[in-house]
Amino acid sequence: MVKHLTLTVIEKNGKLLLGLKKRGYAVGIWNGFGGKVEPGESLEEAMVRELREEAGIESTNHEKVG
Repeated sequence: MVKHLTLTVIEKNGKLLLGLKKRGYAVGIWNGFGGKVEPGESLEEAMVRELREEAGIESTNHEKVG
């Protein structure tokens, strides 16, 4: 069984936006935003949802790169 995950990288003017992990594995580490794809959800829908949940950002201009 394949587990699908998302990872969102936000870059502007050569700088990356990262979030500080506050709980669970790797607490205290800076990383990108993302997570699991829920049943019936597309990769794009999962990316938009995870970014909204984790960073409070509504993605309107995004591109799948991998």
